[in-house]
Amino acid sequence: FFAFNGVAGDGGDGGDGLGGSATINILSGTLTTNDLIVDAGSIGGDGGNVLASSSSGSVTGIGVGGTGGRGQGGIATIDFATGFTATGTVNSASTGSGGAGGFGTVGGGGGGGIGGLAQVIVTDFDAGALALTVNASADGGNGGFGDDGAGGNGGTASGGTGRIEADGANANISVTQANFVTAATGGNGGSANSNFFSDNIVGGAGGNGGDATGGTLEIAASNGATVAMTPETSGIVSLSSAATGGNGGNGAFNGFGGMRVGGDGGIGGGGAGGTVRLSANGGTITSNGSAVDITVSGASGAEGSGGTGTAGNGAAGGVFGTTGGRAVIDTSVTSAGVGAIALGTTTIAANGDSAGRIEIRNTGNIS
Repeated sequence: FFAFNGVAGDGGDGGDGLGGSATINILSGTLTTNDLIVDAGSIGGDGGNVLASSSSGSVTGIGVGGTGGRGQGGIATIDFATGFTATGTVNSASTGSGGAGGFGTVGGGGGGGIGGLAQVIVTDFDAGALALTVNASADGGNGGFGDDGAGGNGGTASGGTGRIEADGANANISVTQANFVTAATGGNGGSANSNFFSDNIVGGAGGNGGDATGGTLEIAASNGATVAMTPETSGIVSLSSAATGGNGGNGAFNGFGGMRVGGDGGIGGGGAGGTVRLSANGGTITSNGSAVDITVSGASGAEGSGGTGTAGNGAAGGVFGTTGGRAVIDTSVTSAGVGAIALGTTTIAANGDSAGRIEIRNTGNIS
């Protein structure tokens, strides 16, 4: 919208995106391909921008950039019961990305990102080391820039579930952390501004960073299958599902007149760890004696800086706190046998300003 006189209109909101269901089943025969990609991801639309020239009226609520749309992943599955040859990328993806907030006199908020379910299932055959990725990550949209007012808040992000399952007595696979992408990152808050003609005594505040919650990394062995967790070059099996809050936007500079105060910085978004789940449902999960390190922690985004002003500066934004995630080790008995999880020396961290949770559910064998 462009206004030479009068009151500027608001930008339109971006549309929401919702991923559907995408599946590849490789049941028999021979498959040779370059890339093998199943994608049920989604991206929210960006909010509309406001271009206001010589527009009058109060800053707040006048000429607000549009809000970014939400992006939510669906269900992506690769299920194979026989081997295949892929010379390129093998990827099951169900990501969610929020749209960016539009810029305006006041910035629009970023849209939320929500990961879906990305999974690979190996049915009753020996697949060996899996050279593939399950990606259920999420990203919040960035908040819009406030041209003569506050910046928009960053969008929230929640990772989905990335899982690999071996099912059946003849199923054997080997996995590492590199097979999984379940992280979440909140959108950054938009920065604020005061233009030369501004009559704001206090400058606009930067937008807050979006909060983020990590997704679920799941390894499952069912009905007699065996999953080996392979160590990194350090010799340790490392599994994590992390989240990072978005950065706060910077407060407005407000130095075009006397007795003006700069805008406050936006608050850095909080981060909450995700979930790492090991599930032996009548199957076996083993690290073959290697040490195991499980981390489900979150990190806050950086605070926004306060803007400078002729009568004082705005305050830095500070940050929202962190929350630990969940670690779940679960065995159960099925008609195929007793579930078993055998790990080397194991360290589990579910730390944060608020502690997370460690759950041991054992009706089979854990050692």
